[in-house]
Amino acid sequence: MQNGTRVVLAVMWLGVAVMLTGCPSKPERKKDAIAVSQTTYDFGSSRQPWNFEVWNSNPTVPRLDFAVSTPTSWISCSPTSGSSTGENDRRIITLSVSRYGLAAGVHSGYILISAEGINPRRVDISLTSDGSEATAGALRVEDVSYSYTSPYLMDFTFVIQDRNRAPVVVGPAGIGVTCSEDNVPTTPLEAPPYLARAGAKQGAIYLVLDYTASMAATPGAIDAMEQAVNTVLLPALYADTLVGVYEFHRGDEEPTKVCDFSTDKDFVTDLIEQIQGTSGAYAGATRCWDAVYAALGEFEPTDGKDETRNLVFISDGNDTSSIRTPDDVRDRAIARGVRVYGVGFGDGVNMAALQAATSSATSSVPGRLYVALGPADLDAGFQHVVDNLTAQYTLRWATLKRANAGFVPSFKLEIESSTATYIALNRFNVATYAGDELQGILRVVPSTSDGRTTYFLRAAYIPRYIWELWIYARSDTEFTVQKVTEENNGLCGDWQMTVEGAPQDGMWIKLANPGGVVYGADLPFASFGPIIRFDFAEEYDPAAQPFTDLYVDNTRYTGGQSFRIE
Repeated sequence: MQNGTRVVLAVMWLGVAVMLTGCPSKPERKKDAIAVSQTTYDFGSSRQPWNFEVWNSNPTVPRLDFAVSTPTSWISCSPTSGSSTGENDRRIITLSVSRYGLAAGVHSGYILISAEGINPRRVDISLTSDGSEATAGALRVEDVSYSYTSPYLMDFTFVIQDRNRAPVVVGPAGIGVTCSEDNVPTTPLEAPPYLARAGAKQGAIYLVLDYTASMAATPGAIDAMEQAVNTVLLPALYADTLVGVYEFHRGDEEPTKVCDFSTDKDFVTDLIEQIQGTSGAYAGATRCWDAVYAALGEFEPTDGKDETRNLVFISDGNDTSSIRTPDDVRDRAIARGVRVYGVGFGDGVNMAALQAATSSATSSVPGRLYVALGPADLDAGFQHVVDNLTAQYTLRWATLKRANAGFVPSFKLEIESSTATYIALNRFNVATYAGDELQGILRVVPSTSDGRTTYFLRAAYIPRYIWELWIYARSDTEFTVQKVTEENNGLCGDWQMTVEGAPQDGMWIKLANPGGVVYGADLPFASFGPIIRFDFAEEYDPAAQPFTDLYVDNTRYTGGQSFRIE
């Protein structure tokens, strides 16, 4: 009887509880509102950052505030948050990956886009590691390109970054270098590595600017583009960097070449500021890929080994009228050895097309893509390009091997206690790149501007034990001569220079190391860079040769060294 009473009381209490609290409430059902342009991406062996879009796909959600996160240590996201009010309000997220600490093989991870009260979206990411960075230090060697030339030379041009992918800019003297051949370190006293800023090679850059209707429709966009080029990019280039410009503004006309290669940055700036007066009269459809393809054609198809070649273009990637494709652009960039940097402008950019044009399946011609959502972001977009160019270095060494065999070059960089290692993808064959170690090579590089011509005399290869250079120049036209400064990578920037004679009678330009004939005070073995510049008050065809005589007095050298001028 007591048990029955207990059951009745329990049921009564349960009824009272239900009356007081009601039925247990169900959790609120989350909505679907996060849309992404791609749910999976495989980096493979690529080091190019990947961009994708996030937007609000639910009309019942007025504003989607989302966060981007990842538990995967080798993935980084930028930005890590954003908002969208609808399908036409898309946000670009950039993903970068690091292979540092990853063993050889395929690695998988993911990122998560989440928002309060909204179902999260997952994007799966994978990459392939060759294991070479499994035990690497805090530095990164990125965007590596290479060239092998005679006599026995290996050149590697690359960008130094920290683990967060920020460019590392340090004077070459502050970077320790160890070069190896088949994992055996070279002898630095006999084969010293030569590390210089990449700008010590002949810099050549083409700009491709957008004056189409889509740019004109955004208030202030064209002015901001010109300002970014003229005040951020051009002033950051070295004095001997050659700059050319193309522009595109309508679909029924070929893109326009604004100017040929010139080192006169003021001249280039003036021409850019005149573009709106012509193209602004009819801003139409986009022929970006045709313009980039044409600009790439301005680089010589061969013998670019003594140059650092870059192209910078701006576009939203929504090309409506080009005959050429992003794949055509990438293939020509690889063939000409040009790094392509894109500044994607606007909040409706075609990321797939822009990435196809700026990335490569090989590491021979790496590129980069940066995004500027509006006019106010263009300065920062071009500053990213400048930072990347500034953090470029070129490392060269000459092998001492003479046997007809090959080896795999590699090198290690050290800045304070941080290190980075790179292993070349291609073997160096000694016999293929044999040459005369005693034969120095100088080159003359022309540059024209409005009514003026400048010729830079630069070294492509310096033999051992060069303490002086005596250069004879004669021309029927007057010219002035000056050293290229150390700030502009002048190879003899700290040397003494004396000039004897006059241009039309013959001029001796004598460069000498102030320390005299002392071991270690000579020009670095196998070094390269600009030496002097000749300025003519006339405009010559770039293929013309204004000198009636130009040579080096090789009788100054007693060890068999000599120079020829190309």
